[in-house]
Amino acid sequence: MSLRDTLQSFDPAERLQFPELSLTALMQAADRLAEMTERLERVPPLQPTPLVLDDVVQALRTGQVPEYRALKRVCQGGLDPLLDFPDARALLRVLLQCVQDSGRAMLHKALFTGFLQTYQSGHWLTWVLTLYFRQNFALLPRIWQARVARYGLLAEACSRTLAVTLLEQRQRPVKDLLDDMGVRGVLRTSGFAVSLYRAVCDQVFVRFPNAPLDRFWQVVAPEGLPYEGEANATAQALLSPYFSTDPEPDTREQIEKFLLAVYGDPRVSPQAWAGVPLEAVGIFSRWLTQHALNVLMQIVENLHEPEQWAERFRFWRTFMDQGLVSDVWIALGPTAQKTLEHLQQLGKAMASLPIGHLERAGVDASHSLILMRIGDCVVSDWTHSGKIRLYENGNPDTPVLYQTSYDPALLRDDTRADHVQPHHTGWQTKVEWMLFNLAGIDRPQTLATAGDAGITDLLADSPFGR
Repeated sequence: MSLRDTLQSFDPAERLQFPELSLTALMQAADRLAEMTERLERVPPLQPTPLVLDDVVQALRTGQVPEYRALKRVCQGGLDPLLDFPDARALLRVLLQCVQDSGRAMLHKALFTGFLQTYQSGHWLTWVLTLYFRQNFALLPRIWQARVARYGLLAEACSRTLAVTLLEQRQRPVKDLLDDMGVRGVLRTSGFAVSLYRAVCDQVFVRFPNAPLDRFWQVVAPEGLPYEGEANATAQALLSPYFSTDPEPDTREQIEKFLLAVYGDPRVSPQAWAGVPLEAVGIFSRWLTQHALNVLMQIVENLHEPEQWAERFRFWRTFMDQGLVSDVWIALGPTAQKTLEHLQQLGKAMASLPIGHLERAGVDASHSLILMRIGDCVVSDWTHSGKIRLYENGNPDTPVLYQTSYDPALLRDDTRADHVQPHHTGWQTKVEWMLFNLAGIDRPQTLATAGDAGITDLLADSPFGR
C-alpha cells in the first residue's frame, strides 16, 4: 500500500481513542507524580542571592508582588536571611499575603519546605507559619495535606508526639516512618528533623530504664535524623540515666561505640562536648578509663609477664576505688600496641578505643605506661620495670595526659620529676605518704598487705569487668 493510500485510510477517531479517566484516578496519578518528584529532591534549597533577596524585599515594602521565581526561592530557602532585616515581621506578613493570594500549590509547597527548614520550637517564625498553614491547609499539595492530617505536623508539641511514634511503632522501621512523615531528602537535615531528634532523646531519657534503644539506633542509622551537632541532647539521653547506676554491659558497649564514633573522647576532643553537663561527661570519661584499664590488664596477661603489674595495679586500684584518681591515660609500647590490635580483631576491645602510644626508641617494646592525676599531682608508673614518678602542680615538665604519642626518654628522666620512687620493698607505704603530703588527698586504706593475688584473680575481681 502506498503512503497516499495509508494516509487516506487513517481514521484519527479510531486510532486515538483514550479511556475516560475519573477525577479520582487523575488525583492518584498526581499524587504519584508528587511522590516521584520528592524522591529527586536531594539537593538542599538554594538560598537566594543577596540581589534576589533585595529585589523581593523591595517589592514587599512597596506593596508589589515579587517575581514568582524569586518569591519561591525566598519562601523555600530564604526565610532565615529575611529575619535579618529590621522590619522582618512586616515583610513576612506581606510575603504570606502574596503567597495566599497566588493560590498556587507549588508556592505553598515551597513555603512549607522553608517552614520545615527553619523550624525551631518556641521561635516566633515557627509559630506564625504554623498558624498560617492551619488557616490555609487546603492550599497545600495533597501529599502534604495527607501527612499533616496523619501525623499532626501542625499540632502543638508535634515533635514529642512523633518521637513517641518513632520509638513505639515497632511494626514499621524508623526510616519508613520518617519517609512517610516527609522527613526525607533535603528535609532529613532540616530544623524540623533536629527538633524531632531532640524530642526522641527526651523520650529516651524519660523512659529509662525501659528506653527502646534498639529503636534509637534506627533513629541515628544512615538516613536517620541529624545528630552530629547534638552532643548535649544525645549525652543527656544516653548517659544521664546512669548517674547512680550502671547499664548492662551490651548497652554500655553500644553507647560507648556510638559516642566515640560521633563525638570522640571528651578528654581528647573537649570542643565536641561543649555544653554537655559535666556529670554526663564524667560518666563517659569514667567508662573509657575503666575500659582502657581492663584492656591494659588483658594486654599484660597476653604478654605472659603479669606479676609486676598485678602488684602495682592492686595498689593503684585502691586510689581509683575511693575516687582519688580524677584522670587516667595509658600509653602502649610497640608490642603492647600489636596485642591491642589483636584484641580488637577478636572483638575484645573497641576498635576506636582512645589510647596513647610510646615511641619505639628508648623503651622495651612490651612496656606500657599509665599516667594518673591524683589531687594536685600527676603520677606515672609502668607495667614492667620502671620507677614511679610524681610531678607536682606547676612543674613545666609534667607529662600531658591524653596525648597520642610520648617520648619514653623524657618519661624516664628522673630530673624532670619532683619525686621518684623505685619499686623496692615498702614502696607502697612511701608512695602513699608522698601523695598524702603532696597531692592534697586523704590517706587511703591500701591493699599493700592484701596478699599475692595473680593477674587472673585481679581481672575476675576487677570493678571494670573482664
